[in-house]
Amino acid sequence: MARRKETSRVDLFVSSIRDWSGSNMRRFSFRRSIAPYDVLLAELLLRKTTASQVDRVYPRLIERYADPFMLAKARQMDLSNLLAPLGIHSRGSAMIDLARKIVDEHSGIVPSRKEDLLCLPGVGPYTCAVVRTFCFGKKEGMVDTNVARILTRYFGYRPKTRRAHNDPQIALLYAQLLEHQNPRLFHFGILDYCSSICKARNPNCLQCRMRTKCEFSRRLNRLGKS
Repeated sequence: MARRKETSRVDLFVSSIRDWSGSNMRRFSFRRSIAPYDVLLAELLLRKTTASQVDRVYPRLIERYADPFMLAKARQMDLSNLLAPLGIHSRGSAMIDLARKIVDEHSGIVPSRKEDLLCLPGVGPYTCAVVRTFCFGKKEGMVDTNVARILTRYFGYRPKTRRAHNDPQIALLYAQLLEHQNPRLFHFGILDYCSSICKARNPNCLQCRMRTKCEFSRRLNRLGKS
C-alpha cells in the first residue's frame, strides 16, 4: 500500500509538470539548440542572472562567437561589452579561458565525458549534468536550487548536506523522475514551474496542481498559512 501511494505521488508530480508546461513553458532563444557548445555557454550565462536578461544577450553572443575557436580568439574588452547587460564583468575572461581549454585540449569539441567536462573552467556538477543530459543522452540529475526546492518541498525530503542542491540523493531522485520523460523539456518545465508557482518566497500553493500530495503545502495547511 505504501509503495502504491508513493507511486501515485510520483505520477502526480510528473503529470503536473508535464501538463502545466505544455501551455506555460517560456520560450527563450537559448533553449532552442542542443549543440554542446551552445548549451554550455547558455548555462554559464544563466548563473546569478535572470533568464530574460540572458535571452537579450545570448543571440548576439552566439552569432559573433559561433564556436570555441572564435571565442578563444575574442578580445576580452569586446566580449565584456557584449555581456555588460548581465552585470557580471568577470564572466567574459572566464568564458575565453573555457574556450581556449576546449580548443587546446579537445580540438575545439566540447567533451562528453564527465571527468573532462568537470575539468573545464567554470563547469561544476550542475552544468556538467545539463550538458551531458541535453546533448549526450545521459539523463543525469540536473539539480540546481530550483529543482532542489520543489523536490524537497513536495516529497518532504530533508537534505543531508548544507546546501540541498548538493545532496546526491536529490540528484538520484531527479534522475529517476527523468527516466521516462524527455529530460530537456521536463527540466525546462520544472524551472518554469518554480519561477511561476513554487517560488522561493511566497509560493503560489493555491495554484499548484500537486498541493494535495505536497508535504510543504500540507504543513502550511496545518499551520493555517496556506
